[in-house]
Amino acid sequence: MTDSTLTPPAADMMSFLSTTPEHKDSEYETPVHTSQRTELNVIVEDGPDSKLRLAEISAAANPLLAAARPLLCALAAMPAKLDAALVEPYRNLLVREMHLYQTLCDQANLRREHVLAVRYCLCTALDEAANNTTWGRRGVWA
Repeated sequence: MTDSTLTPPAADMMSFLSTTPEHKDSEYETPVHTSQRTELNVIVEDGPDSKLRLAEISAAANPLLAAARPLLCALAAMPAKLDAALVEPYRNLLVREMHLYQTLCDQANLRREHVLAVRYCLCTALDEAANNTTWGRRGVWA
């Protein structure tokens, strides 16, 4: 995955795999979809590299929106359920995307006060969305 980018359309749906109970001794893996487990799909797509994203942001009618689009999509696709082992990697992915947002906005010479205001709003919205889930309520998110 390039740039750890979360993007909306044409995203590959990745099912997390687990060892089935009937094959505990083997390394047999199957998509999680039994009655005791729920399937978790996370949208992960190889996004455009930073140079292409920078060009798209610079050419956009609303460059702040273009720069924030992956984070807005992540907000809209915030999973209601997430395995405890995946909370930290998911958070790290969003933190990396937030750093990339800041870097691209700086490279596009966008007004710093606007970039910071949008970043604050995005961080707050992502934190609130995560804290309103079962996996984010325990204070492990923020």
